[in-house]
Amino acid sequence: MSVLATETLIQIFEHLDNPRDLFHVVQTCLVFHGIAIELLYRHIQYRSLKSFNAQTARWKNAQDGLYSFPQSVVLHDVLRVPQGARWMWNDHYKGTEALQVQPQIDLWVRLLSFTFLHTLSISHCLLPDSESFSYLLQGCQSLRKLSIETCSFQRKPRGFSVSYGLFPWLPLEELSLLGENTVTDYRWPYRPPSDAEAGSFLHLLTVRSIRTLNIDLDYQNCAFLASRTSSNVISFGNLERLRLRISKRCAEGNIPAFLNAHCASVKTLELLDFADLPSDHLRLRPGALRHLTNYKGPAALAPAVAAAGCPLGRLETSDLMMSVSQASKVLGEVGGHRPQLEALDITIQEWDVEIHSGCPDEVCRSFH
Repeated sequence: MSVLATETLIQIFEHLDNPRDLFHVVQTCLVFHGIAIELLYRHIQYRSLKSFNAQTARWKNAQDGLYSFPQSVVLHDVLRVPQGARWMWNDHYKGTEALQVQPQIDLWVRLLSFTFLHTLSISHCLLPDSESFSYLLQGCQSLRKLSIETCSFQRKPRGFSVSYGLFPWLPLEELSLLGENTVTDYRWPYRPPSDAEAGSFLHLLTVRSIRTLNIDLDYQNCAFLASRTSSNVISFGNLERLRLRISKRCAEGNIPAFLNAHCASVKTLELLDFADLPSDHLRLRPGALRHLTNYKGPAALAPAVAAAGCPLGRLETSDLMMSVSQASKVLGEVGGHRPQLEALDITIQEWDVEIHSGCPDEVCRSFH
């Protein structure tokens, strides 16, 4: 075993999926033991505060290089809003609330110690205020992928100045804002945040190095993307892959405003749950998507996307309620004017029924 290259040993280890085999292999030599530890701690999931605490003893005073192993961490329902929280006049927690805050500190200390942390996924958690969050992310110097889903950011304490100057310079390359993220003050639950506070976490969208953006649209973030608010300066000069999903009703005019103003560099566009958006509401300027090569979304919006002056090479759409004649019209508007179109994937419910009734000729004519 000692004469084999480490890469070979890693390949052997990765091809073993039986726990008994893994156990026996790890016992064969110290090299395998080290590889096992490294691979087992490469991707960590904390699905509850209990799972986090269960590993605490392992990480404390670790002198075996453990902190350099984790590359991705998943946090789900780990950091919770203190139950029955009451904020006293002297800014101290009452009862057991202090015990509920300490795990948040412990968790962030551990995350910041992971020197090669590349991917962080957080869902259904209580997070610090947005500015403090930006400082914590700055401490994760290897972090490139960040996903936040249905989380609550704490409200910034009163009396503190607000600055989001760190966000644009974070080295993130992929950002996902999914579900319904909010800003809350569990100390004063009956005092809603101001408009500026409510969207403070959206300053993550000002990161200039983002190449992939996945976002569930609502009124708030849609207005931010369209530069309808006075507090944001977004610049997506490096954005290549964009996935938009309408999760809640939003101002439909903000969607084309965003695509027209900030998406010239996008090469791949995916539109989810856009079926109810009228095609005439997606008015794109010529050249707005001038680098787009891949489109996936409703067929009704495909002509508007194709007309934006892009070198579209792949079109993927699914509309089960569309008839073959309607599909032919779409193919004519898109394919007939796109000689560089190389791949077409269209799914409709009636296709298998009508394709035997002479419709292939109709489809073929739409391309001539």
